[in-house]
Amino acid sequence: MPTLEEYQEQAGRNLLLMSRTAKGILDLGASADKGAKIVPGLDAEGAAELARLNLEMAVEYAFEGRHEIGFVTCPQSLRFVIETLAQKVNRGILRDGCLFRGGADSDKYLYTRVADLERAMQRFYYNLHQQIRSGADAITLAALAEWHIDMRDHFFADGCGKAAKMASAWLLMRANTALPDYTMGGGLPANLARVEYLSHRPRQIPGEHPAQDELDYRHFLDYYRSLF
Repeated sequence: MPTLEEYQEQAGRNLLLMSRTAKGILDLGASADKGAKIVPGLDAEGAAELARLNLEMAVEYAFEGRHEIGFVTCPQSLRFVIETLAQKVNRGILRDGCLFRGGADSDKYLYTRVADLERAMQRFYYNLHQQIRSGADAITLAALAEWHIDMRDHFFADGCGKAAKMASAWLLMRANTALPDYTMGGGLPANLARVEYLSHRPRQIPGEHPAQDELDYRHFLDYYRSLF
């Protein structure tokens, strides 16, 4: 059973592997209005420091709430937990009231269209709740969270990768499961871990070809299981 300190270490390792913000890179390409939602005057160095500090706070919140029954009673309670984690990882980075992706659709990434985003979020929380009720294993739940929060739907205006990994961490903590190793146990060079992860993105805008959507998710799920 991993301790809080061990989860902090694992999450910090993953942050440095997978987060551009933690490396001092502010990418504003996810949506046309993303730059306007970032706290004014925030530079890349400041964002990197906040990413590290915010992670510690989010891991502690997830760990302390891992056995909180009220967090999994309904889709709305799951949404509360995950959006709280997203707020924590974005503290001081996103302006207040600017948590969600909005405005124009990304011209760079194949995410769920903004007009469909709220419906997609509602479906995700409902499906996650159903999976929890059915007794799905923690790795399946974690994969579902990372897929929808970051890769497919991209819920938030910034920090989707960090928020997705904190949501998956919380779901794994509930089962006392270690966090994923994106280097596949050291078999993948650290500088290629993020590249490999992103190679499993959807191949088209979600919703346009449901059969392909399902194939893309199954491909991601197989990859995600290989990280444990």
